[in-house]
Amino acid sequence: MYREITVAVAIVTDKEGNLLALRKKNASYFTLPGGKIDQQETPLKALIRELSEELNLAFNSCDFEFLGRHKTNAANEVNTSVEGYIFRLTKSIHQAVYPYNEIEEIAWLSKSSYKNYKLAHLLSEFALPKWLNNLV
Repeated sequence: MYREITVAVAIVTDKEGNLLALRKKNASYFTLPGGKIDQQETPLKALIRELSEELNLAFNSCDFEFLGRHKTNAANEVNTSVEGYIFRLTKSIHQAVYPYNEIEEIAWLSKSSYKNYKLAHLLSEFALPKWLNNLV
């Protein structure tokens, strides 16, 4: 059986321009911060909720810019496609970020270190090219 999931995720950078990626418990691939959209929830509201639940960070809707949607195979779930609503946090993070709740590991990817990580398709196909070309 093939499943489809819809998520809201964000490209988040620190003051040095490093890209935030995270790996959930029992997952092999690093993803962008965010998560699944609940019924009756807008993508932006889901993103703000997920960032609070996963990283204990608080943001407002005005802190994000919508970049687009991308559909691909889910890296951490078998027989599943994922459609992502991708946003960009319009300000850089100036505070320490720690794993919280279901997050196992956090990584700040630099433009020289990102190749050392197993990246999920949504991150590698959509966000990575924009970040590497300084488009976000």
